[in-house]
Amino acid sequence: MEYKITLRKQFRALRFLIVGSILFSIAIYTFFSKVGYDPDIALFFFIYYLAELVPTLFVHIEYYLINKNDLFTLNSIQRTFSFDDRDAISFDQIEIIVLVLSPVMYRDSNLRFFPFDSYHYAVIIMKDGKRFVITNLMTFRIDLALKDVSGVQIERRRRFIASPSLYRFWSAVWN
Repeated sequence: MEYKITLRKQFRALRFLIVGSILFSIAIYTFFSKVGYDPDIALFFFIYYLAELVPTLFVHIEYYLINKNDLFTLNSIQRTFSFDDRDAISFDQIEIIVLVLSPVMYRDSNLRFFPFDSYHYAVIIMKDGKRFVITNLMTFRIDLALKDVSGVQIERRRRFIASPSLYRFWSAVWN
């Protein structure tokens, strides 16, 4: 199976943000048309919207930059994968796969609270130290795509925002 970033997959990842933005705009318009415009309430709505928009766009752009030209090919029958049309790599050479999920994805729930809840990624760590990163812009559900990788330990980690750069930042700050 081949996985890569497409425009359709990007819109699917942003679907909750797009639909939420439309509904949020309608709700604000309806609220202000009935109650009247109040700058304090408008500021609250603006800050609330930015608190959801900025992290989502940050993670989306980060994922895009990580995998923008990548092609991940998985062959579960031959037990191999390739990244960017390089030579096939055997599953036996994989040390571990780390799947980083938001709390909602970690629980395998369909109930989303934030637009960035559906973003997740996997790091394939090889025995020789090489690492390959697959984001959900390549395949909407990485956990389902990797279920056919047999004989390899898959470690699931929960992060409020599944961002590799934020994780590195906070790891550096707290260590």
